[in-house]
Amino acid sequence: MLGVLRDFARCDIQPIEVAIRDAAGRPALRGYTFVNVLRLLEGAVHVEMALTHARTLMGSTNTCFMEHHVRSALVPSHVHLFRPSEVRATLVVSGELAAALHSAKLTGLSLTPCAVI
Repeated sequence: MLGVLRDFARCDIQPIEVAIRDAAGRPALRGYTFVNVLRLLEGAVHVEMALTHARTLMGSTNTCFMEHHVRSALVPSHVHLFRPSEVRATLVVSGELAAALHSAKLTGLSLTPCAVI
């Protein structure tokens, strides 16, 4: 997956090599890399049109986005991967990147379509 992400969004990601260890300090997962998505787009998600619900966890209520509406005019044509500033936990990928990830036959990855306005 990292190779595909580098092909499409080399300047928008920060791969971070980490040693994941168990409670005893022994290596637990080998060959994993954290990928930090650096590109953040303001206003790319139309919050008012999104399907949301509120969830309270540990006394804090958060808005959970179930369906996103992306404002295509605010996404530059060369951008294939970004975080919306309104929902930073979400990663948005272009159709081209989604097709490349699918063609790579990756497992453990799920992409959900979003509405484009």
